[in-house]
Amino acid sequence: MKGYLQNEGERPRFILQRQINPGGKVLFEDAYKSVGKRSGLDEGPAFVEWLRDTVLTRGEWGYYKREGTIFKFKEKAVSKSGEGTAKTSSKKSEDARGAGRVMRRDTSETRTARAEITPADLINVEYAEAKKLIDKTRDKSVLRKALAMTHHFSKKEAHQRHLMQRISQV
Repeated sequence: MKGYLQNEGERPRFILQRQINPGGKVLFEDAYKSVGKRSGLDEGPAFVEWLRDTVLTRGEWGYYKREGTIFKFKEKAVSKSGEGTAKTSSKKSEDARGAGRVMRRDTSETRTARAEITPADLINVEYAEAKKLIDKTRDKSVLRKALAMTHHFSKKEAHQRHLMQRISQV
């Protein structure tokens, strides 16, 4: 595949596993070697369109067939509802959707799955309220962590005694 893309922005960009300075060029072949497997497409205009739509989303890139000859993209089709949708060139592009992405869990959902009461909640309140919270808590790990935290704070001996008693009950 002949042609290249050029950084026409004002700043260097680290993309396609390399730094591209302003005015710097990357051949389409090199770009295909970097991210071609992720696209699921063969080398050619379809890959260049995929590259423009997914990897190089900012408008500061120029696409050229040869020196001075601009690479022309196919126009996107307009559906009946008026929204622009791209024509898919092959089934490979549908199969590759999401390939290479790392899925991460949202920690806020899993953090309090077992216990709504945290060890800090047990320690940071007055003893009368803490006693009620400790009695409600059934998670032994939360109780142990709270007990360990009591050693680091002064005037938490009553908390400490009650936590030891509750751990033996659970």
